[in-house]
Parts: sequence; C-alpha cells; structure tokens
Amino acid sequence: MGFSSERRYYRLDFPPKERPEFVVGNVSMPVAEVSEGGMRYEPVADHAPEIGEQVTGTVKFKRAGEVEVIGTVSRRQGPTIVLIFERPGLPYAAIMQEQRFLMKRYADRFRGKGSR
Repeated sequence: MGFSSERRYYRLDFPPKERPEFVVGNVSMPVAEVSEGGMRYEPVADHAPEIGEQVTGTVKFKRAGEVEVIGTVSRRQGPTIVLIFERPGLPYAAIMQEQRFLMKRYADRFRGKGSR
C-alpha cells in the first residue's frame, strides 16, 4: 500500500515567539504546528507519552482562545510529538484567525507559498 503525498488538512507552523501552548494537567508545552486534525508539540521532561497513548489537554492560542482536545500520539518527530485528534479537533476558524495574524506580522514567511 502506497502513501499519498497530499495532506488532508492545512497545517500552520508557528515562529517560536508566537507558538500556542499545549497544557496537560499543570504542564505547559509549546506547539510548533497545528491543523484541524492534529498538532506537533515539544514535550517537557515531565510529559513523555508513548506512541498509541491517548492525551487530553488544552491548546491555548495567543489570539483564538482555548480549545480542549483529545488525541492519540502518532509518532515522535525529532524532539517533538505528533498528536492526532479525535473529532472535533481544532476549529478551522481558530486556525485561520492565527494565520491571518501571522501573515500580517510575518509576511515573508508566507510569500510564495501555494504558488507552485
């Protein structure tokens, strides 16, 4: 079985200063990338879930508010963890609100994307 190179959801990656937080219990971790269906975050020493483990927490966006999520650890990607959400996941409107801000503030990051 082959893998499709097309992604199901648009992903938004954040510059380090603009990253949302993923809060699990009393542990807060930076989120590197989000989509409606999942996210990639940087775990701290007190948080080391295994692949296949379910994780529940809150994504705290800087502009779009807070969203509670439940997901399963899909894989480790370098120093980060990839979490695949159960439905409903993250609202598209929240992701777009963050993207609009980033596009204004970091226009050079978005120039040329999608024009290929």
